[in-house]
Amino acid sequence: MSATPAPTEAWPDPTPAPPHAATEFFGWLWYASERDGGTFALEDGSVFTFWVDDRLSFRLPDEDKARAVLTGESEYHVTLRGVHLDLQGAKLPAELKAKDAVDEVLYERTFLLDELWFLVGSLYKRFAAERTSEAWRAEHLPAMRRWAAEQDEVGGG
Repeated sequence: MSATPAPTEAWPDPTPAPPHAATEFFGWLWYASERDGGTFALEDGSVFTFWVDDRLSFRLPDEDKARAVLTGESEYHVTLRGVHLDLQGAKLPAELKAKDAVDEVLYERTFLLDELWFLVGSLYKRFAAERTSEAWRAEHLPAMRRWAAEQDEVGGG
């Protein structure tokens, strides 16, 4: 007996995040990038920098058009779109050029795309930890609201 679905069966959809989670994540990303100066520490102790670029768009969850444009210190640039956080228009840093061996360029691009997914996943994991913590309502949410009000007052939003 195999746990792998037959070729005609669809893979089961993993437990989906609530539709509002992406919009909350986008808001948290913007807030966290400002709060922490865009610095994010990974579990292994390494650090990367990210920031919300020139666009952050919110829509109703059923419109599937919410998006955030993120830029990172290693020249990563990506748009996260919709409730599934689809990567769109990813620009990856590249050392190799088209004149290099095709398999090397493909390997590099695959590695960089995997790294980008890992970084986005790490950000979402941190958001989920904060969002589900006891401190969310008492500390994080009030701080985000104060920050958003300040952005509104100075026209930064």
